[in-house]
Amino acid sequence: MINTVFFVINVIFTIIIWRYLLRKSILDHYRDKLFDLRDDVRNYYIANHIPLSDETYKNIRDLINSHLRFTEKMSLVEVIFFSKAIDDDNELKNYIKNNIDNKFKTSDKNLNSFIKETRDKSSLILFDYMVFSSPLLILMFFMIPIVFFPIILVKWFLSNTKKELSLIRESMRETFKIFVKFIATKDDLEELSYENENCIA
Repeated sequence: MINTVFFVINVIFTIIIWRYLLRKSILDHYRDKLFDLRDDVRNYYIANHIPLSDETYKNIRDLINSHLRFTEKMSLVEVIFFSKAIDDDNELKNYIKNNIDNKFKTSDKNLNSFIKETRDKSSLILFDYMVFSSPLLILMFFMIPIVFFPIILVKWFLSNTKKELSLIRESMRETFKIFVKFIATKDDLEELSYENENCIA
């Protein structure tokens, strides 16, 4: 009976720490990354003498702002349902993607490359936040190294090289990425973030 009481207390304590301390710190960390990215975009436009009234600047700023608001209410369940719905409806997926892409069209090749890079970075920040704000995905993140540990030991004893260990670490990262992609891709998160902001006309 006492063990059960202690177990319940520990669970409640863990939930409180996660919800009010750890998760908030994780949220702040990734929001800071988005704020920094938004500043980088502004600095790029100023440094390249592109007016801040430019439509592409407004749209990319709106994109990052939508990501910032989305982090406050992101739900893994919502992400999974959206990703599944999109995967099952190619016409809808293409419609949403084309509508978003059209907002960033420009004849300036350098600006076009910068916008694509910025969109990738912002989506990747969302993707990382999705992983590290979910207890389930965090558990999977730490379980994969445990599964790989025997392989790491064997290869280390056989090769004893840093290069081999680097290849193993990269393989672990790729395995985790493949697993997470079954839930959602970074493109799915960009589309869901826009959908939540009613930015798609």
